Amino acid sequence: MANQRNLGNLAGDLYKIARVTIPREVLKVKKQVSRDVLNTAVRKTRVDTSKARSNWQVSLNQDEGDKVKAHFLGKGGSTSAPSTAMSLKLGREQIKTVGDKDSVFVYNNLDYIQKLDSDPRFNDQMEINAIKKGELTAAKMLPQMKIDPKV
Repeated sequence: MANQRNLGNLAGDLYKIARVTIPREVLKVKKQVSRDVLNTAVRKTRVDTSKARSNWQVSLNQDEGDKVKAHFLGKGGSTSAPSTAMSLKLGREQIKTVGDKDSVFVYNNLDYIQKLDSDPRFNDQMEINAIKKGELTAAKMLPQMKIDPKV
């Protein structure tokens, strides 16, 4: 009779699912959504001097408000690839440290980033595209969460 299930066993299993499995699975989704939002925002940002692309940053629990110099200053998009790589590297390093209770902020605090994003001559829509990508990733991953009732 030691193997017989009862409501106490069920309650214990549900408690483990709520405390361990669900936060672990949600954390996977949070990290992937954050990576995808960062990647989309960075890659959708037009490059001239690399300042705008270099200023996509990630912080935990607050928008820190920092502005950074171009990772690789150039002209006419000449430093697009290295600036992209550095912005993604720095952001991904921060995303690796995300815990289940952390909020992730992907931001760009350059004074002209909103104007650049909404300029009708270019229609980059960095922010809108990043949000759409994040929503798509979440919509795809959430139903696939692996919630094992026998933790």
